[in-house]
Amino acid sequence: MKYGMVFSGIPAVFAIYIAVLATHTWAAAADSDDLFSLSIEELMEVKVVTASKKEESIDEAPNVMYVVTEEQIHRRGYRTLRDILAAIPGFGSFHRDLDFVGQVRGIAPNGHNKITYMVNGHSINFLSETSILNGPINPDQFERIEIIVGPGSVLYGPETLLATVNMITKSSGSNEVVTTAGTDIYSGTLNMSGNWGDSRYLTGGITYYMRRGWDAWDEANRENLTGTELTGKVYPSFFITASGELDNLSFSAVFLSSDQPELNIEAKRRNSGIEEGEGHRYDYLDNIRATYTKNISDSLTITLDGHYDNKRYIRALTFDSVLERGNPITNFDLSQRIYGIDLETQYRKGKLFFQAGLQFKHKQNRHNYKFQWASIGRERADENIDADTVILFDTLLATDTATSFDTIIILDTLPKRDTLTTINQIVSHNNTNAYGGYFSCEFRISKKLTLTAALRADYDEIIEGRPYYSPRAAVVFKPVGFWTTKAIYNGATRMPDPWMSPLNPIWGIENNPDSKRWTNTNATRPEMLSTIEWQNIIYAGKARLQLNAYHQRLKDFISFYRPFTNVGDFAGMGLEGTVSARLLGWLRVWANGAYTASNFTLTANPLSVTGPPIAGLNDEGEAVAVPVYTLNGGGEIRVCNGLYVNVAGRYFDRQPAFFLPRGSWGYVGPRFYLDAAMAWSPVFAREMTFSLAARNILNNRSPVSAQFRKARYQPRGISADLKIEYQW
Repeated sequence: MKYGMVFSGIPAVFAIYIAVLATHTWAAAADSDDLFSLSIEELMEVKVVTASKKEESIDEAPNVMYVVTEEQIHRRGYRTLRDILAAIPGFGSFHRDLDFVGQVRGIAPNGHNKITYMVNGHSINFLSETSILNGPINPDQFERIEIIVGPGSVLYGPETLLATVNMITKSSGSNEVVTTAGTDIYSGTLNMSGNWGDSRYLTGGITYYMRRGWDAWDEANRENLTGTELTGKVYPSFFITASGELDNLSFSAVFLSSDQPELNIEAKRRNSGIEEGEGHRYDYLDNIRATYTKNISDSLTITLDGHYDNKRYIRALTFDSVLERGNPITNFDLSQRIYGIDLETQYRKGKLFFQAGLQFKHKQNRHNYKFQWASIGRERADENIDADTVILFDTLLATDTATSFDTIIILDTLPKRDTLTTINQIVSHNNTNAYGGYFSCEFRISKKLTLTAALRADYDEIIEGRPYYSPRAAVVFKPVGFWTTKAIYNGATRMPDPWMSPLNPIWGIENNPDSKRWTNTNATRPEMLSTIEWQNIIYAGKARLQLNAYHQRLKDFISFYRPFTNVGDFAGMGLEGTVSARLLGWLRVWANGAYTASNFTLTANPLSVTGPPIAGLNDEGEAVAVPVYTLNGGGEIRVCNGLYVNVAGRYFDRQPAFFLPRGSWGYVGPRFYLDAAMAWSPVFAREMTFSLAARNILNNRSPVSAQFRKARYQPRGISADLKIEYQW
């Protein structure tokens, strides 16, 4: 009620603000770099680099791509990556229990590792479940974000699958400080840059970030998930980027530290009467990349790239029966260091553009220990055993009742009860190497017709077997000046994480029928996605229209949440459409929509279990939380010079969900949300920009499906914040 009273006055404030400022002279034109003022001809030449590692028109790229510009980020009130991706057709994002998780074209996994997030063309994916959509990555540090929907890993390697999000930092420009505060987000960003010529610059940014969180769960779900109102909370976290160029040498660096509450720890501490301390989960990433580029001739370029990635994931987890006052809680700790080197060449001659590359990675997988608690009951109850970590899952209690635990115990000393019989190391300390290579050939037959063909091969010691291949083929045809049509075939391969691979020696141990475990608990094959797409881009008057039709198949899907193995295949088709138009000199409108039809086929061999094969599917094989139809749309009004108002709506029809009180599957929806934003650079202080953003201003908190869980939650209600930017 308090927030409703505050924000009910927002439309009136907007109206007064607009009326006063409209008395000033209307701007004849916006700045030259303002997409609002671009002509149709200029829009047709918007350049991207992610698809082919070269600058090309977005209309001719051999992928389905979208670009979000710095101006759109400011004016539409985008504060997080989730805000941006929620407006991209084919994408979706819903809360699981600790953070938001992305979904692409009907496939909704438990974590983020099936989508590749990059900064300046280099992956910044974490080790495990991540806070990447809810955490400190600040769009204010980027000049644009390029998004590939569908497989696009031919040039990058087996770390991407469903989509690629490439965040490109500002190469040079003015310095700026940005502060944001409101009902949800508190952040501060400093961007600095220096330019000493066409190929000599240094730029960097640092963001401090916090989120308040909100009460998402009803009483039935709260007991099973968290028992707390802290969903979505982020403790003080940091995101730092740096990049530069000195003639032939360039570098890029990313440092990220994300801190979130471990909600299960919070609840169980309170339930056990333990008030001191709290559980945390941390994601750390350090990445440094240096690139040397040499132009051998006007036609031939060679690039040598070296990079170092240090990833670490620390999580405190406990189990109720042994969480007692005085028992110290340590941490479940995964870490990986990657040393990589890439050698690439590009050759341009007339109508031919050829690329080839060799890539090598040395991975040092360093983890603390997980252990297995079996329950046969042969040991004395009064003995103790020292342990770093114990994991409980799919165990039998002394009563021979099948019980599934998905919880890790982390104690210095564990009482050796009558159900504890064996402790086996699960994750090995081990080094692995990965090898990859690709070639790509683009041949421009004429101004209207371009053919592209590429093939990638990857071998990774993390699993035994053969090299795996990812192909690409594209025909781009422009029959007339206003119409571009593309037929595209793309494949992608993603290798399993170390703790889901044969580096886990526990897999296969004691998998007897009585254990109620899967008979093939080992991700022995990579995930492979292939997609056939037909894209049409049409310019009509002052409008740009895009329509995509696709058929996809994801083979050997790896379930992050039990049973951590190759469990089956997704197959489906869909349609995606976008339209944007500058109807008047002061009005631009946009809309997009998607239809998704996807189904899962179980290929793994479970033992006697009941219910759906994995937690992320309903009884019909549909991915939980994936809407069938989604619509997004909005309008941008240039009120006067320096003042922009944006309104956007988001809609989905229905999504599979589990109704916990009645213990059955069903659907939720339809749902509609309305957002608004205002950006103002006053005439008397052009170096200042004020941005007011309000999300879910209708305060629609009707429950939606949690992703990859048998639960529903209430979305965050109305929230708003004010961002102030100062440039010099």
